[in-house]
Amino acid sequence: MRSCMTASTTSTQPARHSSLGLEAYVQVTSPIRRYADLLAHYQLKAYLHGRPLPFTADELNQHIQRCLASGREVGRVVRETERYFVAEYFRQQPRDSLWSGLLLKWINEENRLGVVLLDAIAREMLVKVNAGTTVGSNILLRCASADPGNMFVKLNEVAAGSVVGGGIQSRL
Repeated sequence: MRSCMTASTTSTQPARHSSLGLEAYVQVTSPIRRYADLLAHYQLKAYLHGRPLPFTADELNQHIQRCLASGREVGRVVRETERYFVAEYFRQQPRDSLWSGLLLKWINEENRLGVVLLDAIAREMLVKVNAGTTVGSNILLRCASADPGNMFVKLNEVAAGSVVGGGIQSRL
């Protein structure tokens, strides 16, 4: 389902919301949480009270561009922080720990490279899985190595307690 979803957009122009079947849509949450929502609240409140809008379209677009740039940077920092701590978590675990996962899809079926959802950390990771493993299969994994500084984790699929997969060093 996620693969069918499109990224959100922010604009001063009305746009359709296909999933909701609406011709025009505006998202405003708590103005305490997001600066862009605070601007939308100002505009809506002025409109509903019959007052002039506090911002022109050009002024709003300038604010939106700054908000989007800041949001992208925050998102990048959050992703890198999560990657670091996932690798650090695996680095601290005993080497004989086993992790259950679910093969969600293939990235490259010929090379047995797939996306696996790790139950314990609710995170998707790239893993080289054994021949015969099919999408939807539950598999066991062992961490062969973890490097928090480079945000890498190498996982191997295991069977009956021994490593049988080639593993892949995965950038988180």
